[in-house]
Formats: sequence, C-alpha cells, structure tokens
Amino acid sequence: MSLYDYFGVATPQELYDLITNDDPRVDDLQNFLTYAKQEISYESPKVFNYEALFKLVNSEQLIPRENEAYIIGFSTQRSPTYYAKISGDMSEKEVLNIAFKADIKSYAIVDHPNIFSQDQDGVIRDIDCNIGLIRGVYGNTARDCLDRISIYGEEGILPLRMYSHEAETYEPVDFMGYDHTADYKEFIIGNDSIYDLPEELTAASELSDFVGYYVTKELEGLNVYYDEQKIESLLCMKATMNRQEVFTVITYDDQLNINGIKDMFMGAYSNTVVDLAFVMDQVNKGQNKGFIVSHNHPSGGLRASKADIETTRALGRLGELFEKRLYDHYIASSRGVTSLAQESTIGRAPRARFLAMAKEREVDKYLLKLADTLEKQSAKLQDSPKKKQGRSI
Repeated sequence: MSLYDYFGVATPQELYDLITNDDPRVDDLQNFLTYAKQEISYESPKVFNYEALFKLVNSEQLIPRENEAYIIGFSTQRSPTYYAKISGDMSEKEVLNIAFKADIKSYAIVDHPNIFSQDQDGVIRDIDCNIGLIRGVYGNTARDCLDRISIYGEEGILPLRMYSHEAETYEPVDFMGYDHTADYKEFIIGNDSIYDLPEELTAASELSDFVGYYVTKELEGLNVYYDEQKIESLLCMKATMNRQEVFTVITYDDQLNINGIKDMFMGAYSNTVVDLAFVMDQVNKGQNKGFIVSHNHPSGGLRASKADIETTRALGRLGELFEKRLYDHYIASSRGVTSLAQESTIGRAPRARFLAMAKEREVDKYLLKLADTLEKQSAKLQDSPKKKQGRSI
C-alpha cells in the first residue's frame, strides 16, 4: 500500500493539508515528523582496530556455529550499523537479501573454521562460498573489509578464542551460550533511528519523498536569521530520511525570507559531486539576495570534511562576485545540524572564518535596515495625531 492510499489522499499537498490542519487521521505521521525534527543523542562504539572489533564481538556475542558467519557493516566513522548471520546452506539470493546493505562504508567478517556441508540436492557447500560472494559484491562496490575474525573451539570445550587475521593475534571469548546470539540487528545510528511507525508506513516508498516535500513547504517564508533554529530542525528531519548525500540550495530575498529550496545534487553514502556553475545559476536570480547551502551526512557525523570547506570557500568567493552572499553552510544528520559559520567562530573550522564574517555583515545590514524602517514608521505615527488636531481647529 502506498503512503497516500494509507491516508486516503491522492497528492502530497492533500496529505500536507491534513497535517497542517491537525487532522486526527494523520496522528501517527504527525508524531513521527515531530520526532524527526529532534536531535538524537546516542553513543555508538567505533571500531578502528582489532581490539575494538574483539570487544564488539564479545559484547554482541557474535559467535557463529560451524558453517556460519556474521557480516558486520560500518559507517564512515567506523561505527557498526548492522550485523547479519549467514550460513553455508543458504542460496546466493538469500545471502544477498540478508547480508548486503548499500549504506555502509566498510565491513568485517566473523566466522567459524570451515566445515563443509551437503544440501538437499547433494551439492557440497561451505560458508567460504557465501563469504566469498559477499566479499566480491562489496569489493565491486568499493566497500573494504576491515578484518576477518575466526572463532576457534567448541561450545562444550571452553574457552573459545578469537583470531584476527589482520593483526594475527588471539583473545579469549566470554561466551554466554548460543541462546544469547542474534541472527540480525540494526544499530541506532544515522538513518536507522526511526520513530516506531506502523509497518505499512515504514514500508511505504513515498515516506522519504513526502518528508522532503513537507520540509520544503515548511521552509518557505522562514527568516534565515530569526527562524534559524526552526530551519535547523527541519534540515535535521530531512537528513534522518536520506540514505545518500543530498546537496541543497536555499535562497532568500532582501528581507532574509526564504523564497526557494532546491535539491541540486545527489551522491553516494559518503560524498556527492557539486557543480558550482549550476549552484550559481540557481542563486543568480533577480529576486534572490543571498543563499544557504546544506548537505547531509547519512553516517550521522557532523564534522566538515576538507572537501566541505573547499566547496564553501569557492561558493563564498563566487557569491561575492555575483553579489549574492553565501549566508551559511549547514551539515545535517539525525544527530543535529552543524553551522560552518558558527564552527569557524569557535576554532573548529578556521578556514571557514570568512563565512562567519559574511554572515555577521549580512545580519547587521538587515537589522540596520529594519531599524530604519521601524523608526520611519514610528515617526509617521507620531506625526499623524498632530495633523488631525490641526485640521479640527
């Protein structure tokens, strides 16, 4: 069932109208949207070496039986995103359906020393065949294997030992029994931290598209200075749903009110290619005073990369040439939003310090202009009664 069929509407606008009118039929979706605006605070272990991987295997009890293995996926920050158990008697299709995920940057394997098995058709299979399948698919999609951990020993003969093929070292396993092992788990990281929606909604392919539509509608007309927190919350919501990097351009008018939002480039899990000429073509419209750029980090990280800083500096220079000031560059994830202008003022992104200065000048000009307008309006109101009094005499 599609998202729109579920709510009995035909278009995103009709569904948006139900939400803005607080229709009780969309309470589930309304609650999810409120949740998705919030920054999610969570800690996830990072795996940078074999010791951390040993610790993860121990804590999660990733102890496969003979002719089984676990595949563990990691984000760009080396935080585990999921693990899945496979076995030697699974078909290639079953293995890929269970163990392959696009939104990882690297992976590790935990296996038992190989034991051959014979399936119902008499075909000899072993876990290495299916491990090789996963390694081949991930290798062809530029995902690196961090390590292969082999478990040595038998359940009734403890202790078990872990062996890192990368570090060539052993450690004992604190094995608690196979009733403590799970076949599959997704960790709370990045886009996996989703509000508990009804299954029909989480399975609806239109959910992510509608969230993007909702965010665009909500951003329109907001003031980039006064509504900064609301803008960041909406960008956080959008980032929660995106499993690929998306580069967005937001333009504003001479009152600092948003008048355009456009997703311009979509990339892979950890990067996207930005064509500066297309950005400036979008920005260089007569009614636009300046612009904001934003992109998401599906991994959950919020730190600007070297490429992020370089893109920001290039857009800042082009903006000055076109007299369309770059106001800020936001990096968003389910963890929250980073403002490069703000980061530069506290020394975390010193190469983007120009952005903070440009933003301050833009706000100062706006506030001076606003103060001048209010002063003129106040003077006009003060003169008005005197004129009326003069006429009455």
